[in-house]
Amino acid sequence: MSLTLQIQDDISRAILDWGIAATYRVVERVFDPETQQVSETFTDSSCTVLVESEERMPTQAAAGQAVDGAKRVVLSQDELPADAPQLTDRVLIDSEQYDITAFEYDSITGLVSLQLVRR
Repeated sequence: MSLTLQIQDDISRAILDWGIAATYRVVERVFDPETQQVSETFTDSSCTVLVESEERMPTQAAAGQAVDGAKRVVLSQDELPADAPQLTDRVLIDSEQYDITAFEYDSITGLVSLQLVRR
């Protein structure tokens, strides 16, 4: 077995052991010029993510009375839809919805790292 396959196998096992269930939501927006409104349609798929880091910072909009949750998660490219990730997509973790602010794909391991911020 090659080193690349061993690394992929180890990472897959880590995600299965320590990962949490999540939902990857593909968001498609449609603009109606007559009503000047934007509507969204969703396509959800299940996935398992490994939370890399989590930050909780007081929000300025709420004068520090609420916290903004930011997470960095890792998941397998195989669990994503064909054209994902996109910055318009979202991730649902523990019934909280997160926007994707950045992503990075690693071709050797087949992993995608997503930077998320809570909506």
